[in-house]
Order: sequence, then C-alpha cells, then structure tokens
Amino acid sequence: MAETRSAMQQIDAWIRRRIRCFILRQWKRPRTRAQELHKLGAREPWSIISSKGLWRLSKTKATNSGLNNAFFQEKRLYSLSEAWA
Repeated sequence: MAETRSAMQQIDAWIRRRIRCFILRQWKRPRTRAQELHKLGAREPWSIISSKGLWRLSKTKATNSGLNNAFFQEKRLYSLSEAWA
C-alpha cells in the first residue's frame, strides 16, 4: 500500500512529460516553441531553441515552468495520485 502512491506519482510524472512532448511536437519550429512558452510564462523560454530531441526538451526547466502542473490541472488532466489519495 505504501509504495503504490509513489508509483502513481511516477506514472503521473511520465504522462505529463509525454504530453509535454506532444505539445512541443505541435509547435513545430523551435522559435514557435520559445514564443508559446513565453506566452505561458516560462522562465528562460529561449533556452529551448535547440536541436535536441523532443523527449529531452520536454524535461527542461523552460518547458516545465511553462507547461507546469497547474497548466495540466487547468486542462483537467486526470491525476492518478490524486485519485489514489
């Protein structure tokens, strides 16, 4: 029982990262990604202009500050760890 909550949190974190990756894919060009993250209030959004892969970019500080957990709660993403609690 005690380990289940942390497992749910890890799954939630992976799901949010995967969705961030899909959102970055929708913003096809690096400049567009930086502009959209800037609109969302990201810290240092221009650091996302990179040739790294989308999965790697989905874990950067700029992406996490723009597409944070509050963003996903606003979009009504179902949370496994909250449902478990």
